[in-house]
Amino acid sequence: MEKYLAEREKYQTLFQQISKLDNLLSLSRLLLIVFAAIAGFQYYKTEDIYWGIAGLACLLAFLILVRWHTKVAFKKKFYKQLVQINEYEIAAGDGDFSNFNAGEKYVDPHHAYTFDLDVFGKNSIFQYLNRTANIVGADRLAQYFLQHQSKAEIYETQNAIIDLSPRLEWRQEFLAMGQLHADQHGAYQTLLKWAELPVKKTNVLLQAVWYIMTFSTVATGLTCIFHPTPTLLNVFQLLATFNLIAVIAHAKKIRAELLHINAIYKIVAQYGTLLRYIEKEEFTSQKLLKIQQHLKTKGKPASKAITDLSYLLNQLESVQNMIAALIYNCFFMYHIHILLALERWKTLHAPHVKRWIDGIGEMEALSSLAHFAYNNPEFVFPEISDAVELKMIELGHPLIPKEKRICNSITFEKSGFVILTGSNMSGKSTFLRTIGINLLLAKTGTPVCGTECRTFPFEVFVCMKLTDSLHDNESYFYAELKRLKRIIESLEAGAPGFVLLDEVLRGTNSNDKLTGTLGLVKTMVRINATGLLATHDLNVCDLSSEYPKNLRNMCFEVEMTTDNLHFDYKLRNGVCVNKSASFLMKKMGVI
Repeated sequence: MEKYLAEREKYQTLFQQISKLDNLLSLSRLLLIVFAAIAGFQYYKTEDIYWGIAGLACLLAFLILVRWHTKVAFKKKFYKQLVQINEYEIAAGDGDFSNFNAGEKYVDPHHAYTFDLDVFGKNSIFQYLNRTANIVGADRLAQYFLQHQSKAEIYETQNAIIDLSPRLEWRQEFLAMGQLHADQHGAYQTLLKWAELPVKKTNVLLQAVWYIMTFSTVATGLTCIFHPTPTLLNVFQLLATFNLIAVIAHAKKIRAELLHINAIYKIVAQYGTLLRYIEKEEFTSQKLLKIQQHLKTKGKPASKAITDLSYLLNQLESVQNMIAALIYNCFFMYHIHILLALERWKTLHAPHVKRWIDGIGEMEALSSLAHFAYNNPEFVFPEISDAVELKMIELGHPLIPKEKRICNSITFEKSGFVILTGSNMSGKSTFLRTIGINLLLAKTGTPVCGTECRTFPFEVFVCMKLTDSLHDNESYFYAELKRLKRIIESLEAGAPGFVLLDEVLRGTNSNDKLTGTLGLVKTMVRINATGLLATHDLNVCDLSSEYPKNLRNMCFEVEMTTDNLHFDYKLRNGVCVNKSASFLMKKMGVI
């Protein structure tokens, strides 16, 4: 928190300083225009050369100030964005993550674990660590929670996070640049489609004609300025007319390109800025170095190529300025040459555009994961094991504030199942989610909320928070059976998974529920599954004596006094003894 307060103060100071310069430049530009107008008027009246020189000097100074002012205005917006970024971090330190994209579009009630573990959506782990600005970054970050990484890939990501984590200033500047002109899904897709369109190359002979005609027109025009003759003027007019007709003949092709330009030229410039930020930083981890290596084509940096594209698209759009287009095309066939340059650009670089943009998305996602590590220095990077095992010491849920977090430890030296019992509100469901979220964090390559962690890179399967579906005419019970069937089929197919089940078969009567739960646990034993089953049916715990090598009982207890209940939320070995439901119902006057 203190670091973000200091960063906010730093950028507020810079913003105030640049704002003063911005105001000074605005005033200076106004004064220069006024002086230029006065000097021009005096030159017109007196024909005094000094007034003319003064007027031209004012105009030149004005043009210089315009370029300077543009840069200053951008820096002003940049510093303002950085102030806001740190304000959001300060709010997040107080538990308010509403300023960050929650990833609602990734919510899938039918997914094997993301819905049950609240990976996406409001107050989710995604919202907690998401610091992406662009669509490509958010999509890539979501993929880290959806895809499976091998042991080598996990360690590669860990090293990238360790490399990025201390680079707070770079990460915040990279984020601010992205936020100033964040891409939109439609524009991003349009850019990719434009890059994939086949290049219709202009005939080489025709290209030679365009270059000869341009050179001839310029040469004739310059000659007319210094040695005008009626013949030369007629030739120049003829060449200029031919140039204009040639450009008009390309109007259809120009319009086709313009259809894409309005959607993409702004994000092209934005991507160029972000690519430049990636290219100039000196990273040490292999994953980040690979990203940088992929941002080069034949030795040319991707940022330079993308900036060139932005310039060409911007120049092509100038055809809509009728007066400028008429002058440029009469003299230079300007927009034909822009089309030719676009052809060359697409031939050289179009196949690499998606890879470059994916590099931006990858860096935004890794920066978000690194930010999570930076904000939680007490968390530990897990050791990834080749054997099916799990050891989590002092494990807590990262979304629970540190001062309220109760941590527990659990170990699986080999595959096996835990029957978890406990009274209502004792912490069973929270503990299951704690294990699930930390297993996902371990698979992404980020640190986990604990003091020690060694784990196999399990596939995670969860059955906790199902919903019935009126649209599919599907009851809660049937939806639960479908989920359980998918879990069993995946495990039988050989997927080394970790299973989290919370009070299964709630949609049926108590006898069916007990019989079904017993059968389900036996199935988990048969397929050598690893995981936990939370249940209120204490009879299920008796199976541990039947399968002592595969099953064990653990519980959360509650201390009951005459007037109150005390939950310590600490995990114990054995079967739950105390029950709280009747006590609470009596205390609240329900019974």
